[in-house]
Amino acid sequence: MDRWALVSLVCVGCALAAMVGVSAGVVPQPSFTEPVWYGLLVLVVGYWLAFVRWAGGEE
Repeated sequence: MDRWALVSLVCVGCALAAMVGVSAGVVPQPSFTEPVWYGLLVLVVGYWLAFVRWAGGEE
């Protein structure tokens, strides 16, 4: 597994864990003004950048 695939998996895992935590009520649902949303945005953008780079075959 190359580096970008690993980054992609980590980002997806973090995003899924956050979604499950909020859905189950374990983690309180943040308001849109909280920094948590910026962190989630960074994870999503990081995931897509890693995926696009991996899918493009760049090393």
